Amino acid sequence: MHCGVQNVRLPYEMLQGYLREGGIDGACLFAPVEDIYDRYDYHFQDNLAWVNCRQSANQYLLDLQQSRTDVFAYYFVWNNFKKEELRKGYKGVKWHRHEDEPVYHYDDPLCEAFLQAVYDLQLPILLEESFENTRYLIGRIKGRTPVIIPHLGMLNGGFEALFRSGVWDDETIFADTALAS
Repeated sequence: MHCGVQNVRLPYEMLQGYLREGGIDGACLFAPVEDIYDRYDYHFQDNLAWVNCRQSANQYLLDLQQSRTDVFAYYFVWNNFKKEELRKGYKGVKWHRHEDEPVYHYDDPLCEAFLQAVYDLQLPILLEESFENTRYLIGRIKGRTPVIIPHLGMLNGGFEALFRSGVWDDETIFADTALAS
């Protein structure tokens, strides 16, 4: 669940009411996309302001997790691939982009080092990417850590396309059943 207080107002106090109303005892939380990169600029270039915003967004979730037993903070990764952040106690990794958003630099050596740290810590990856990049990243991960595909794959190319490509045959791939609106 997206949770943050910077560029989008989704404070935990608001979400907590929704969770309680739904009888949900805990939640995996990750920052809103708008706190990680400029999703509306396909040619987005990182800068210090975005680095600081991203750091604050992820830290907000860690602080919540440290003060509560019902919060599981997921580190929202971006192209700086800060593997040292993973040792701070995150319970998973949020990997997110839509087709018209800036792309991850999968060919950057920092990406491989980041993934290796994820494998070492056995952190699940919540993966929301284009169909092609979903298949690419799953092939690269090769079962070394669990992958959760949100929204039944609706934003990863669709459930059926993922099914036909064999993604759901992998026992380390899971579907989140929360549907995208």
